[in-house]
Amino acid sequence: MFKRNQAWDSLPASKPDHSNVWDADARLIQPFGAEQALIYDYAECIAARTFLHMSNLPHTVEGRQNAEYISPTRELPVLLSHGLLVSGFESIVRFAMEQGFVSLEVTDQEMDEMEGLVSLVQEVLVNAELYICWVVKPVLRKVTIPRFSCFYSWPLNHILPWARMKVIRGNLGASDWLDKSLDQVLLEVKLCCRVLSLQLQEKPYLMGSRLNLSVLFFTDHIFLTRPTPLDALVFGHLYTLITTDLPSVNLGAIVKQFPNLEQLCRRIDETYFKEPTEIEDSPKI
Repeated sequence: MFKRNQAWDSLPASKPDHSNVWDADARLIQPFGAEQALIYDYAECIAARTFLHMSNLPHTVEGRQNAEYISPTRELPVLLSHGLLVSGFESIVRFAMEQGFVSLEVTDQEMDEMEGLVSLVQEVLVNAELYICWVVKPVLRKVTIPRFSCFYSWPLNHILPWARMKVIRGNLGASDWLDKSLDQVLLEVKLCCRVLSLQLQEKPYLMGSRLNLSVLFFTDHIFLTRPTPLDALVFGHLYTLITTDLPSVNLGAIVKQFPNLEQLCRRIDETYFKEPTEIEDSPKI
């Protein structure tokens, strides 16, 4: 789970050391949300911020127009900690775990379930977000190209978006997403949300199980659970789908068909982003 990226493999090997001290000046570098970020990058940035909040790891968020080029792998966001650059949500989680700042208190069975659900989110939600940004013409024309090119001058503001579109469409084609219709993509999103909703059920978070203590204590069922990186990842993507307005596509309406997922997003937002303006830099169109 949370496999290494190429940049992480190039870093000096270090063993987990629970005596390590988290960098109090750690910075999370990301694109500017209001003007620049596209939904798939914005979702991963929110996921990383949520994970750090859940883990009580202090950090500051820094918007940079060249955030993608700071990243060794072009993955976002980028964590700058003790002089190291760690790029991408999964690598940030792995870094925190390997350095002993975070431990996952889950069973082997729960770890297997978590790996499967992380793969589902990355396969379905990320590909759907890429498809909507770079294949759906109204979104491409009115949102993606203006945002992607907003900090470039002519002729780069024309050349670079089309070069990126070619790359992303090639990747979508290799994963059998390019030939899907928009309706098929939206159905994939709905099916993914259904799986997540069934996993969540009535629990406050996605992992953990219900313990029946009514026989011993004459009480209702209680839940033994705590948030995991999976909750942070799911929140990042679902929150983005709910709060982002796109032409011709209403992804938030799909998420809202599953009330427990909407409640999960509200719970995490209210618990870990207590200030109402803390996630205000949303890519609303």
